[in-house]
Amino acid sequence: MSQQRVATTSSSAQSSSTLVLSKAAIKELLPKTFFEAHLKEGCRPCGRGFNNARKTVLNTGVVSTQGICGSASVSLGSTAVVAAITAKPIVPAYDRPNQGTLEVSIQATPACASRHSRSTYSRPSPESKALSAWIMETVNSAGVLDLSSLCIEEGMAVWHVGAFVDVISDDGNLTDACLLAVCLALSDSWLPGVKITNTGTVVQTSARHTPVRMTGLLLPLSAVVMGSDLLVDPDSSESGSCDARVTIVYVSSISSGQAQVEGLRCLIHAPGGSPLSLDTLAKVRQLGQTRAVKLIGLLEMVRTASSSSAM
Repeated sequence: MSQQRVATTSSSAQSSSTLVLSKAAIKELLPKTFFEAHLKEGCRPCGRGFNNARKTVLNTGVVSTQGICGSASVSLGSTAVVAAITAKPIVPAYDRPNQGTLEVSIQATPACASRHSRSTYSRPSPESKALSAWIMETVNSAGVLDLSSLCIEEGMAVWHVGAFVDVISDDGNLTDACLLAVCLALSDSWLPGVKITNTGTVVQTSARHTPVRMTGLLLPLSAVVMGSDLLVDPDSSESGSCDARVTIVYVSSISSGQAQVEGLRCLIHAPGGSPLSLDTLAKVRQLGQTRAVKLIGLLEMVRTASSSSAM
């Protein structure tokens, strides 16, 4: 996009002058104008196509601290997060005597992006709390974590699983990065071996005993709407200038240890903004399924590598 000229008039000198703004200045002062100019030319400022996600890198076993049952890292371009899983025995809820529980907590501090200036480790921002609650609700409603497998002894003790996500850098689309990291870390986790004494106390007997049972994988795709255009995997500047946001999450099943592409079902999350047309939703579903197939390939590569290194 070429530099933009803005004409100004000086009332004292009764003369006009022309101010030349750089691309960076236009992006900062007139973000809508900046993006509209690029989108009219059929490109995004970052150089990606409208339907192209950033480079995605997945890893497991990235945290070796004592007490961590499993971990994973996810990066989408310059956005990077690390998830770690913990497990502690608790007394089950009265109406769910054989089901464990899941808690998700996301920490994004000013070190990862200036817009998280109100967030600290002791006081997460409202945005972090909302994303944590949405991921926890999505995992539970999709049923990909078998809560009954977290039972130690019915009515006496179950596992409370905590998924803690640290945001290393935030360049947009934390939704996809954090959801992928939580699911990948859960699939990498092992519960400790325990026994219950005569007094009802839960005593740990080994560090790795039973793998956390995942019945499926969650495969997200987030996009933003700008005018009539749909942009996949938005970076931070695109997210801040969009008209609407939408996330579609495909749920794949796991059979014989491998994720299945067939029979994918999906969940749609549209957190505010302009109403989405049926055409836009249909396009999001199509793009989401394409993305899901690619993510399954990446996840299987990670799971295979993890299994090989464990031998």
